[in-house]
Amino acid sequence: MKSVFLFISFMAALLALEVDVENWKIPNGKTALLEFKVVDGLEYKNVKVGKKTFKIFPKPNDSTKMYVLIPFSYYEKAENKKLYIYYKKNKKEKVESLLLKVVDGKYDKEEIHVSSAKVNPKSKEVKKRIAQEYSEAMKIYKRVTPESYISKPFIQALESKITSDFGKARVYNGSLKGYHSGTDYRAAVGTPVLATNDAKSCSS
Repeated sequence: MKSVFLFISFMAALLALEVDVENWKIPNGKTALLEFKVVDGLEYKNVKVGKKTFKIFPKPNDSTKMYVLIPFSYYEKAENKKLYIYYKKNKKEKVESLLLKVVDGKYDKEEIHVSSAKVNPKSKEVKKRIAQEYSEAMKIYKRVTPESYISKPFIQALESKITSDFGKARVYNGSLKGYHSGTDYRAAVGTPVLATNDAKSCSS
């Protein structure tokens, strides 16, 4: 990880913030990691990308740094993205910017053949259930807590063979229906699954 100083529009004016960027080129569907050095008189707030805002948190087990995770959709265009970093310096509101480049992740395709009724269901009951489950999932995915519960390095949910990894384009009966946003492990029904990090359960 290379330590760099932020520049406005990559010009040569040296700014007040110091940030570590894990990767300046982010494949679509991946998450950018930015780490900020804790400095007296600086209070980090959040990072904005387009209409989305991402909170900057203290880094677990390292009181000298703060961090922010910025996810990019599979459907994100391959282009430069301007990030605006909001913070306070000596109690005065400040904002700086930097550019990250989103690139094509070039994910492999995974062919899946199932009953046509599962790809394009006709039943009103099934469609209603799909809509309800989608709504519930979106409520969970969009939830942001005021603090991070991550306290240690991530672990795998299972020590098992991965049968379908993250990012594959899923082609059902010849039609692209989306991208795999998880990781599938081989396991018998009822096998305990570990939480990959600390968290706090909450009702939807």
